[in-house]
Amino acid sequence: MVGTHAASLAYELFLPRRAMIVQVESLRLEWPSNRYLGELAREMGVQYLKYKIELEESRCSICSDNITQ
Repeated sequence: MVGTHAASLAYELFLPRRAMIVQVESLRLEWPSNRYLGELAREMGVQYLKYKIELEESRCSICSDNITQ
């Protein structure tokens, strides 16, 4: 299953063991991603991968002066 965060990945609860979830992680969401999705996936026996969006890939690149990494 592939998704961004929150409700779009709530169906993680219904995945069978050894399934895989890929999260597209938005800027500044590292902690909630690991805490609420990564840990749950590991406890359920689901493989968890994440793809972290960098500033240059984000729509926020036009306002990069206001974002600190």
